[in-house]
Amino acid sequence: KQRNKFTVALSGGSLPKFLEQLDNVVPESAWSHWYVFFADERVVPITHADSNFMACHGILSKIPKNQIFPLPVDIDEDL
Repeated sequence: KQRNKFTVALSGGSLPKFLEQLDNVVPESAWSHWYVFFADERVVPITHADSNFMACHGILSKIPKNQIFPLPVDIDEDL
């Protein structure tokens, strides 16, 4: 049964550069069907330059914000 959505878990490494290439092949109307979960993240705020989220930011701007699920990066200092 077709569910009309695409779900993907993203990590860092070379994946952000690969995703940039998809911009040329994925139809603009298809991005609204993407659900993105982060499977790996550095322990920095998502707005930090070293964040995997920021590395993917360009392509993520095409996907509805309520369909993007970054990992929490808060650290409990008592750990």
